[in-house]
Amino acid sequence: MNFTALTNASLAIHIHLAAVALAITLTIAIFYLRKGTSLHKLYGRIWVAGMAMTALSSFWISTGGFLFGFSFIHLISVYVLVQLFRAIRAAKLGRIFEHKYAMLSIVWGGLVVAGFLSFLPGRIMFRLFFT
Repeated sequence: MNFTALTNASLAIHIHLAAVALAITLTIAIFYLRKGTSLHKLYGRIWVAGMAMTALSSFWISTGGFLFGFSFIHLISVYVLVQLFRAIRAAKLGRIFEHKYAMLSIVWGGLVVAGFLSFLPGRIMFRLFFT
């Protein structure tokens, strides 16, 4: 592991990684919790905050992408923020299937796909683990 890539990273990247670590940890915990319990709701609120911080902090991370310094992965951040809103609204209205779909789409899009993209050559996670 090359920790130089991480130690030289900006504050935005450190915030982003901390929020991602929180979200991944809580995702695993929430998958094993019984749904609808007070613990599920508590962890869910913290998870939403973590995912919102993950998405928002990404806008201060620029790689000189295709549109004003933003890349495809920033579109995922916008998607995550929209889906977070939809998921919270659905839960409050008792639309559990819509809530579940929105949350799963955030996990797959915001954590799995974006996580995979973060390990592409040239990115900090690639340098951290593979150089």
